[in-house]
Order: sequence, then structure tokens, then C-alpha cells
Amino acid sequence: ANLSNDAAAVKARRADVIRGRRVLRTASDQLKALLNDPAITVGSEVLVLPADEPVSSAIEFSLLDLVDSALQHRPEIQRALLSIDNTSIRQQVADNAKLPQLNLRTLVRLNGPGATINRSADQLTDAGFIDYQIGLNFEIPLGNRLAESGARVRRLERQQAVVAYRNTVIGIVAEVKNRLRDVETNYQLISQTRTARIAATNDLRTLEAEEQTIQGLTPEFLNLKLTRQQALAAAEQQEITALSDYNTALASLYSALGTALDRNQIVFSVPAVRPETRADDLFPDWPSVPSRDQ
Repeated sequence: ANLSNDAAAVKARRADVIRGRRVLRTASDQLKALLNDPAITVGSEVLVLPADEPVSSAIEFSLLDLVDSALQHRPEIQRALLSIDNTSIRQQVADNAKLPQLNLRTLVRLNGPGATINRSADQLTDAGFIDYQIGLNFEIPLGNRLAESGARVRRLERQQAVVAYRNTVIGIVAEVKNRLRDVETNYQLISQTRTARIAATNDLRTLEAEEQTIQGLTPEFLNLKLTRQQALAAAEQQEITALSDYNTALASLYSALGTALDRNQIVFSVPAVRPETRADDLFPDWPSVPSRDQ
């Protein structure tokens, strides 16, 4: 029975290796799809592997500096501020609409009262007959309910924009704190899982040292060896998972700060389209559509 259990454990490990190979191939294909490199297409059998080791050292952060950096670089903050500016301008326009209207109108007219066209033209040229008119138009709407309602709507819109800005700031600060907490937690897990892996390694080494002194392998000893090997593999997997989670938490933290592109030296430039650019210049292969004048 012990030999059957040992054989089943060996088969299970081989199955785990097969599953791990599939997971590695799937992750490589996903990475190739994200890279979109013509030299390494998704259809190729090239296996993409990391060139460097994951970061395991401690990184010191200041919560105040992180929050300040996030408020400066996150595009949501800039969008919320632009919304406040936009609603403030609209509110000012609506407040101006409540004021009384005073219109000044001036008119200067040249007259040419001649008997003939030539005579009239000469008099217009000489500017002998000039009329001047000046008028003032003052208007105060009774009740002014339309302007008052418009101003009230704009005022509420601005208050809504301010509340949205406040909620955005609160959400960003909470996100930065959560990401920083994830970094701290995963870094502590690295130390704990590494200690567990070292302990499992020492247990297996002790057992292998005992194996050299015995005459033959018993089923019980072989079962114990397989159990400790499985414990070591599980401890190594937990340590690797902690390292992966720590690096993922760091990337999420920089993403929450809005500095992920700058940290990875990625320059994102949006090409500007000139106003005089025509559709034929952008899509030369498309058939031209004749205009109505043709």
C-alpha cells in the first residue's frame, strides 16, 4: 500500500509539471500579445522568459510624498479641476445674465439731397449733410425668473463639480494607502515564506543525510522523503508567490501615483493632425468621392 501511495505521489508530481508547463506557455503568449512585437508574434513558439530577478529588497516610502505625487500626476485630478473651472465660468455668465441690460446705440448717416446722381455724390463726398443719432436702451425684466433659474442651475453644477473633486481626492488617497499597505504586507510575507522555505530545505537535507547511513530504503522512509520534498516545493511556491505579489504591488502603487510610465521610461506622444489635412492624405487607398460641384 505504501508503494502504491508513493507511485501515486510521483505521478501527481509529473502532472503538476505538465500543468506548470502549460501555465508558463500561456503566460508567454499573453506577454507576446501585449508586446505586439513583429519579431516575436503570438503564433511563434518562442518562449518569453524574464531577464532579471524580481525585486525583493525593501523600499522606503513617505505617505505624505506619495499622496502629493498622486495629486500632481493623476489625470483624474486635472479633469476634476477643469470641470470646476468650466462650471465657474458658466456660473459667472449666468450671474451676469441677471444684471439689467443697458445698450448704447450710435448712428452716423451721410445725406446727399441733390437733384441728380452726380450732385448727390458730390454732396456725400463733401459731407455737408450729416445726421447723428445716439440712443440708450435700458431693460429690467420683471421678476427675472429665467435668469434666476439659470444662475441657480449653474450654481448647483459648480457645487456638484466641487463635490466630485473632493470624492476624487478621497478615492485617490484611499487607493494610494491601500496600495502602500499591499506593498508592506507582501514584503513581510517574503520574509516569512523564505524562512519557511529554509526550514523545509533543512528538513529535507537532514533526511537525505540519514538516507546515506541506512542500508536500504523502506516504504515508510520513502513516503517521508516524498512528503518533505512536497513540503519544500510548496514552501518554494509560496515564496515565489510572495515575490510576485510584492512586485505586482509595487507596480500597482506606481500606477496609483500616476508615474508608472515615467518610471518605466515610456514616452506617450499623441500625433497632432493639422487642420489642413484631408481624408485623402490619411487614407490614400480609399476611393475618392466626387463633390456635388463635379
